[in-house]
This record gives sequence, structure tokens and C-alpha cells, in this order.
Amino acid sequence: MTDGLPASRVLFVGAVEEGRRCLDAMIARHERFAGIVTLNDSLAATTSGAVPFDDVAREQGIPLLKVANLNSPDNIGKVRELAPDLILVIGWTR
Repeated sequence: MTDGLPASRVLFVGAVEEGRRCLDAMIARHERFAGIVTLNDSLAATTSGAVPFDDVAREQGIPLLKVANLNSPDNIGKVRELAPDLILVIGWTR
């Protein structure tokens, strides 16, 4: 939430508990989200401390992008389509 300033659309990138806590705090402040990026299920299963983001994305109606490589041309294109004003990377292990 911004005090008198236009609200930014945030793309949140995270995969572990610390990131999830930050995301939850931002949701509690009613921030606007362009999307959430997290690890795909197979990488999450082998990453220490990884937590799911599916539930919060579904509950809040936020687009969820699960990736193996965020820097692949396909995923970069998907991020561009989401058109975030700001990208926050918190708890990303890659």
C-alpha cells in the first residue's frame, strides 16, 4: 500500500520460508501483485527450506509461475507479459 502514490504491481520471486513470510506480510498490507515466481515442483522437492506458494497464489488470485530456470527466454517472456512495475527477489536460492 502506498500513501498517496500510485500502487505498483509487484512480481514476487521466492522459494523458501523467509520469502514466504515476506510475501505474507506484503499481502497483509494489501500490496498489488503482477505475479509470484517460484521453483517448479521437482526443484522445490530437492531444495533445502523450499515451501509451497500454490496456496497463497490461489487464495489471493495471483498468477503463479513455477520455473526451473528464471533466465530462460521463455520465462523472461512470461515475466514481460505480467508487466510488473517492481520485481522483488526474496528467498530465491538460484
